[in-house]
Amino acid sequence: MTKKYSALVIDDEIDLAEIISFLIQKRFDCTITSSVKDISDFSKESFDVVLCDLFQPSIPPKEIVPFIKKNIPGAVIFLMSGSDHGDPLVQTALSQGAEMLITKPISDPDGLIRTLENFLKKKIHKTIVTEKVGGE
Repeated sequence: MTKKYSALVIDDEIDLAEIISFLIQKRFDCTITSSVKDISDFSKESFDVVLCDLFQPSIPPKEIVPFIKKNIPGAVIFLMSGSDHGDPLVQTALSQGAEMLITKPISDPDGLIRTLENFLKKKIHKTIVTEKVGGE
């Protein structure tokens, strides 16, 4: 059986968070919340991936990535938005360490799963290589 990853899906429109969770559930165990500020409730949990809507009423977009990194260290962060990559807020978030922007609406759930898994595999490979080099 293939390993399931863990994902935290954050969207102030909870219906969209539920839909995204449903779309990726065959490969991800999902937890959903409607506010990025709620992630402090999950700080004891470990997530492989965080999918977060960039525009949250509870926090300015430029503070989202640092907040997630502080509260869920090690998670791969993906932002979701109806905006495109040219938006300065998107560029700021990407420069802060988000892996990529997932444009909503999501029209290819299998493509989304492949993308998430590919980033996780790269992260795992990088961790293994770093440990081998550092351990020598």
